[in-house]
Amino acid sequence: DPADAAYDFSGVDAAVRGAQARGFQVLLTASFAPDWAEGPDRPDLETAPPGTWDPDPVAFRDFAHAVARRYSGGFVDPGRSDLGPLPRVQHFEAWNEPNLGGFLGPQWVGSEARSPALYRELLNSFYDGVKAVRADNLVLAGSLAPYGDPPGHPRMRPLFFLRELFCLEGRRKLTPQQCPPVRADAL
Repeated sequence: DPADAAYDFSGVDAAVRGAQARGFQVLLTASFAPDWAEGPDRPDLETAPPGTWDPDPVAFRDFAHAVARRYSGGFVDPGRSDLGPLPRVQHFEAWNEPNLGGFLGPQWVGSEARSPALYRELLNSFYDGVKAVRADNLVLAGSLAPYGDPPGHPRMRPLFFLRELFCLEGRRKLTPQQCPPVRADAL
């Protein structure tokens, strides 16, 4: 529900209104999950900060849908109806730097990459939620951090992450492997 009082959109609403008044296009980035939408067995908070641990793709889809409805150009916030409808936002980014453990975890399960498949689920769910509101909304895959470490460390190398995300094997001659497709308008 885009009007749910559990969400505090007051700062975002003001920023979106201000940007529109100045002629800017807005890109909204959704990242971090509430406690109830995270997976079990989180390691310590230093390794997996709040909002980063094994987020639920279905909850992320529902949140993306609520955000896209809120900024569809026709939504009037019941608490601020004197301001009229909120401006339309057309650009939405799913998560930020999902190749870093400080933003999405787990990055690895033993020596096996986990975050690319988890992020594919999150991205596809986010895409579905945003596009269900308006098909002409643009969904961007999350920006990647430029550096990474060898397997098992909290930062995954960006090109390795992308090969895993798109199920491509090899380093020079990439060979597609079977996996669910990635749904996004831009990377």
